[in-house]
Amino acid sequence: MINLGIYMKDLSQKDCMAAISQEIDNARKLGELRDASIFFDDIGPVDIRVNAGFFNSTDIWNFTGDLVVFSLECLEKSLSYVNNFRLFYCYGVEPYNTLNMIRTLQKNNIPTIAAHEHAANQFKRLTNISPIGVSDNLSGIVQTIKSYNHE
Repeated sequence: MINLGIYMKDLSQKDCMAAISQEIDNARKLGELRDASIFFDDIGPVDIRVNAGFFNSTDIWNFTGDLVVFSLECLEKSLSYVNNFRLFYCYGVEPYNTLNMIRTLQKNNIPTIAAHEHAANQFKRLTNISPIGVSDNLSGIVQTIKSYNHE
């Protein structure tokens, strides 16, 4: 079982929040998830029920577990925190600067999960590195992290 953290710039991304909620519920049903926390920089309306705690990103320093980020901005902020979490980048959800992404991921050896098959192919083309897994609309992220942690 894992302790999952999600770090987003803001909570108003309805499609992303719905996918996260579904993944959390599925992982709980499968017994793969101990707890889920969602961290944010900017609060926004959350119109769906999400079975997770919500915290401002300033509380990440207190988080222990596996932290998934969707943007390079959140990735770079997360790298500045010193704590007991493993960091994962989900490629293909948010826009990015290609050279900055490659430099940051390689310098810090960040495992990457592709948000969909097209993103996986694009990531491989840009970096010559395969993502550790491919998620379809964020489905299966918990299983990918769990498999990666046990390699």
